[in-house]
Amino acid sequence: MMNRNEKVAGLQLALVELSYRVIKSYLNSLKDDSEFDKEHYDKLCKYCDEICDISYGKMLWSLTRPLTIEEWLTDEQIEFLKLKF
Repeated sequence: MMNRNEKVAGLQLALVELSYRVIKSYLNSLKDDSEFDKEHYDKLCKYCDEICDISYGKMLWSLTRPLTIEEWLTDEQIEFLKLKF
């Protein structure tokens, strides 16, 4: 169980970091505040929230489910994590 706990923590930290990088990439791509698109930003934040809200306990106790991004995220969420601006 300790091994699974370590892997869950690692996956969750990686998902938070990847989500943060997408949001940061979008904000850094803006030349000035007039380029900010609230609707687009809200959509990015929605994906970020969905990804970061996956329950630690659910991941920990789903013992037969592999701890991979493909297993825990939708195709749309995976595409979000690949975004670069």
